[in-house]
Amino acid sequence: MRIQGVLACFLLLVARVGYANDFQFHEVAAPDGVPLNVVSAGNPEGVPIVFLHGAYQSYLSFLPQLRDPALAAKYHLVAIDMRGHGGSGKPWDSAAYARSKPWADDIRAVVTALGLSQPVLVGWSFGGYVALDYVREYGGDALRGVVLIGSDGSLLPRPAVGGKQSGDLELLQQNAKAFMAVMSAAPLRQDALDRGYAAYLMMPPYARNAMRGKRLDNTDLVATLRAPTLVVLGGKDPSVPIEPLRDIVAKIPASQLQVFENSGHSSFVEEAPRFNAALADFVQRQAVAESP
Repeated sequence: MRIQGVLACFLLLVARVGYANDFQFHEVAAPDGVPLNVVSAGNPEGVPIVFLHGAYQSYLSFLPQLRDPALAAKYHLVAIDMRGHGGSGKPWDSAAYARSKPWADDIRAVVTALGLSQPVLVGWSFGGYVALDYVREYGGDALRGVVLIGSDGSLLPRPAVGGKQSGDLELLQQNAKAFMAVMSAAPLRQDALDRGYAAYLMMPPYARNAMRGKRLDNTDLVATLRAPTLVVLGGKDPSVPIEPLRDIVAKIPASQLQVFENSGHSSFVEEAPRFNAALADFVQRQAVAESP
């Protein structure tokens, strides 16, 4: 009886936590059969905003946006665990990671399954490349806009990525801590670090190695990219050169670059209120521009 009582209390606690988060979880099948873990929150009647996390991370990166009351009241917030990451499937075949189309098709599958009309894609770091994979495969007309965070989306030339990771899980734990240490200008809160560690460890080495073969060159899109684009860079993030990217953004209609001087690579976490306000302003301006 005591065990049953403890179990009942545990289930009640889980139910309350789920209700407090007000998240809905979806399993969406990609065209090649990979199951995608997707979370949605906010106003299902609002403009859809689809969040794409960085390499080795998960939808949990975007909790500061998914749990923001102002964003949730107005917008339909959707975050995807990309293939190989988080709670999504981790295909063995390296071809499932190497080209633009599988990543773009994953977004398309989620957009279709959840009935998202003209979403705004928000891509952090590697997620910015995936956002532009979608533009490459389906065109900018399928989107209301694109937001790149700590990412040039490979609109600037990038060097080839080399190296290979082994199955040494002890080394993987060390790499997870080193990885999260450079994600921000100042150390993130412990809960954010813990989520980042966990997500990093959920991606198997074979998937990491397969991702190294992925195309990371979107320089050819600069001349044709018409989707309004907001680029948010951290002033203390050494990974993306600000001025060359500013010149690129100036060539894209209705687009702008904002620098968060006190942030590193994760401005949407480091300065979440400021970022959320900038995101809402960008989305609202696109909605107004499309009004008859």
